[in-house]
Amino acid sequence: MGLEVKIKAPRNTQLRAEITKRVIEFDDNPKEFIKNFEEDQFKLREKILSARKILKEVQIPSSVYEFVSKIVSELEIFSQRADITFIRCARAHAALNARKGITSEDLNVAMDLVFEHRIQSLHYEMTPEEIKSKIAEVYGKIKEAYEDTDILKPNRETEGALKHSDELQKEFKRQSVDPNKVDIPETKEQKLPAPKYPDNKRRNPKPAGGFKVKNIPYDDLKFFDVKDSSVPFIYQMEKKLTSILDNIRKDRKITDYGGRGIGRRIKINSSQKGRYVSYRTPMNAQPKTIALDATIRNYLKNIVYNKTEIDFPLHFNRYDLMDKVYEYRAPLVLFFVLDSSASMYHVIKQMTDVIMSLHQEGYRKRDKIALVIFRGKKAVVLQKPTLNFKLAVNKIKKIEGKSYTPMAAALTKVTHLIKVEKLKNRNVIPVVFICSDCGANISVKYPELIAQVESDYGLIAREIKELTKKLSKLSKIHMVVLEPKKSYATQALGVHTYSAEKIKKNFKKYANAQLFKFNKYNPSSLILELKKIL
Repeated sequence: MGLEVKIKAPRNTQLRAEITKRVIEFDDNPKEFIKNFEEDQFKLREKILSARKILKEVQIPSSVYEFVSKIVSELEIFSQRADITFIRCARAHAALNARKGITSEDLNVAMDLVFEHRIQSLHYEMTPEEIKSKIAEVYGKIKEAYEDTDILKPNRETEGALKHSDELQKEFKRQSVDPNKVDIPETKEQKLPAPKYPDNKRRNPKPAGGFKVKNIPYDDLKFFDVKDSSVPFIYQMEKKLTSILDNIRKDRKITDYGGRGIGRRIKINSSQKGRYVSYRTPMNAQPKTIALDATIRNYLKNIVYNKTEIDFPLHFNRYDLMDKVYEYRAPLVLFFVLDSSASMYHVIKQMTDVIMSLHQEGYRKRDKIALVIFRGKKAVVLQKPTLNFKLAVNKIKKIEGKSYTPMAAALTKVTHLIKVEKLKNRNVIPVVFICSDCGANISVKYPELIAQVESDYGLIAREIKELTKKLSKLSKIHMVVLEPKKSYATQALGVHTYSAEKIKKNFKKYANAQLFKFNKYNPSSLILELKKIL
């Protein structure tokens, strides 16, 4: 979203009383109440219309662009939309007040509307009070360094790199050279005669030898290769590493109309919504949307083939009609299946960092996230698919560990959630992240069974294999299995190693899962390596 306005109940007693009074008056006689404010509404309407007329005439100095960019960088909002929205908001406010230049008042209004919700979505751990104080601190610090070019007119006392104006100033206007008034004597070099060459050809005068700017050798430029340390390290790594979600979209090709899709995100063909990209013969006798350009071409082709003449106006028959094919971006649904048994309890806390590392992609592309945890003898849907990543992260923090690992129950829950999402939108792409050591020991078919011997673990492994097959056939999911690294001495604690390996092999074989081991004591390496593997 661009701007956000929060509406809260006022604390001022007089204002609350006035609101209550107006509500009662409106309920008693709506027509009379509306008449009382018609004049105010008319003035506001005229004010908005006049603002629209002069909107494009509002001047935006380059210093304002730099000012906004500094604020966005200091607030660590790495989205160009924030800069653009801020400038548009400030310009619109200036136009609304019949001004053709942006002032500090316009910047103050834009600050309150543009940044707070963006910081909250990127820094989920910050409270609203902390966000407001951070915005005020950054804004106040940068505002002190901001110079209003309308107030500060350049002159010989204030001339400098930090105090300038984009407008041409008469005092500093360069005078054109008058050849009749040149009184500077010639130098000795200028008085020398032109050099003579063996071929007796005249040559145009050239400056002294040296490198042209565009031909400077690469080695000489290494001196200027200075790294910008102001950009946070995580942002640099995100730019260098390929995003997990983009690669999932790139790998899965759903469009089958035979046209060409543009962009890295996966495109899905549709007959009703999206961008018109191609055409085809109607699937039914009645086309849903006629592709006029393709229909005309098909009509002319049939005219040439049948050797008939073109009659105006054109009359199409049903064999000439072509149907439009639309294309739109495929949405993702991220299902995090978290093992919160006793052996995985400390690892689950680190999944908040993994989820938030994917949050920027999901925030831009409007992807959903769901949480399923399994512990004890059952699995619980902690969060149904939602766009609110912050809500999901807050629920992870409240998870408590228990013994036993009912992985089969978790896969059953995920299958049901995917079916529901497919009913809402059949083109969604489910991505299942299973964070577990795969030490399953509880069955769904046999609820009273707690695996203790080899045959019990084998039965549970076969049950999970069948659920994996069912899951993969249901929606052609993309699966990633995240397993924490364990030392040689502790790798068998609480886990039947043979059945765990069998479960992982079945994930890879039947669901085409990607397996990844990570260091549970270093969450940053988990985030970076997870992006590398995909």
